[in-house]
Amino acid sequence: VTLPTAVRRMVLQAVESCGLDVEYLGYALKATFSAIEDVNPQQTTLLMDVGGLSTDIGVFQGGALRCAAIVPWGGTNTAKVLAEKLHVSPDQAQRWTTEGMGCSSSDARAIIDEQLTLIDEALAEFLETAPAVDAILLSGRASLMDGLAERIEKRLGISVDLCRSQRTQRFGDLSRQVALTTVLGLLDKAAPFQKMASKTTGNFLSRAFEHTKTVLTEYF
Repeated sequence: VTLPTAVRRMVLQAVESCGLDVEYLGYALKATFSAIEDVNPQQTTLLMDVGGLSTDIGVFQGGALRCAAIVPWGGTNTAKVLAEKLHVSPDQAQRWTTEGMGCSSSDARAIIDEQLTLIDEALAEFLETAPAVDAILLSGRASLMDGLAERIEKRLGISVDLCRSQRTQRFGDLSRQVALTTVLGLLDKAAPFQKMASKTTGNFLSRAFEHTKTVLTEYF
């Protein structure tokens, strides 16, 4: 999992506090891809996991990850730039970031467009040496930034879909569906049998969440 070192330590502590041993760290791109039931394995698929601090990019062929890269750009980074340049609160900057190119402030839109240019350039450089892609999937907390998917579609001429597992669609809220898809993929890979995972997932997630809150509080 691509995480800052301090956050990775906290996740490990939270899981170990639940009485489990951490055998290995999985790569979130693989887990997210495996959680999408309707992916065409015959297609070459570009998966972008857009987080708060970084964006993971990977190309899958035949269900296998062929190449990947990490770009130091994300929603939190963009919000920080907005707050510093426009002298607004972090909350306001975060709202504008989520609203993306649809936000009411022209100054904010200009900065967001400038920030999105960074991902444009990184994606273009990555695709110069990657296999030609047939489909594009977006995941991650910042993937819902207004205008991001449309921007990628326009530049690459390929339709973009949000990464959502069929198992999360009952939650209704789109942001929860996108966020929980990767979690489901990671849990599926960690559990030897899916039936067992379905029985224990809720209890485990509750314990892990509570322990994570405790560790975060102690750490900061």
